[in-house]
Amino acid sequence: MYEEYRAYAFAIAYRMLGTVSDAEDAVHDLFTELAGWDGAHVRHWKGYLAKWVTNRCLNALRSARRQRELYTGEWLPEPWMSAELDPGEELVRKDTLGYAYMVLLERLAPAERAVFVLREAFGYGYDEIGAMLDKSEANCRKICSRAKQRLQEADSADSAEARRAAVSGGSARVGHGDDGGGAGARAMRSEADGGAGARAMRSEADGGAGARAMRSEADGGAGARAMRSEAGGGAGARAMRSEAGGGAGARAVRSEAGGGAGARAGLAADRAAVVGRFIAAFRSCDAAAMLAVLTEDARLVTDGGDRVRSAIRPILGADRVTALLTSPRAFVSPRQWTSAPVQLNGALGLVFALNGEVKAALAFRFAAEGDKLERLYWVLNPEKLTHLQPPPAPAR
Repeated sequence: MYEEYRAYAFAIAYRMLGTVSDAEDAVHDLFTELAGWDGAHVRHWKGYLAKWVTNRCLNALRSARRQRELYTGEWLPEPWMSAELDPGEELVRKDTLGYAYMVLLERLAPAERAVFVLREAFGYGYDEIGAMLDKSEANCRKICSRAKQRLQEADSADSAEARRAAVSGGSARVGHGDDGGGAGARAMRSEADGGAGARAMRSEADGGAGARAMRSEADGGAGARAMRSEAGGGAGARAMRSEAGGGAGARAVRSEAGGGAGARAGLAADRAAVVGRFIAAFRSCDAAAMLAVLTEDARLVTDGGDRVRSAIRPILGADRVTALLTSPRAFVSPRQWTSAPVQLNGALGLVFALNGEVKAALAFRFAAEGDKLERLYWVLNPEKLTHLQPPPAPAR
């Protein structure tokens, strides 16, 4: 039974908890308790195991939420590379594996997360979920509706916050630790907090004439403004936010974006090209090239915990993200690490390594058209990287 259902139980636990180690512990405890147990009366093992693992995760999640309130800086889920998160046809909505989706799930209360995951990712009926969680069918339906609304509102608020910061100039503090950059790391803190060099850079990035010309050239004039409008708040963005909440409009967007093998291959090629341009701009500190691959409401979130230097708050807006990622004084060591494109949570991302040890993982959320990046999640906390495999070969 363990070999047959472990991946299924793990897929639920990971979506509930957001960490690989905690999900593995929950699954291990579950099957340890079931060892030698007479389950002759169980007719549907998957539903039965879903009930058990979900309730175990609810208890763990309530405790974890209290611990995460004390976490240094932004808490991000552990990225994952394994196919076992996708237990085949049982997963109704594979987009619920996406890393940006996992980040949004952190905004939900434990009960909301449980109902949403069981319903939207695994397709259980509200009556089945009610039986698992000891709630009425009507209550589960209401909880799921509330969860969808909260996810939509959270994603919309994030985009709006980034757009406001792009206009006014955001701020970010850098946490404790060492990102391996030494003086470069201190410069990153100076840059983020407002040193003289940083003020000059922000002046250029946030509105100087040279910056406006560079943005105009990089982003394509009026056509680019229309694209940014769509990426930041038009119909395409609303449809994408609807996807975050799970509505029918989202499924239509996914159907259009993934309509057939040819379309999916084209979208994958577009995204690979964007990631290639991103890493080239990052390594060469090319601000114009970096701006060209970011939506106006781009949002960079870094997680170093108390172990590695990282921004305590999100970096908001394409100009601010560009200023940080292309500053020659910041991210000095990461530019020297080897990197390779990998599948992180079912989508294209990057893994960075030094001497065979994974040092960072970078997950993306792409704009609906697939030609720009609107969310960047940089995981630097070594405790969250132990389960990732380093790039098979240096790929600079």
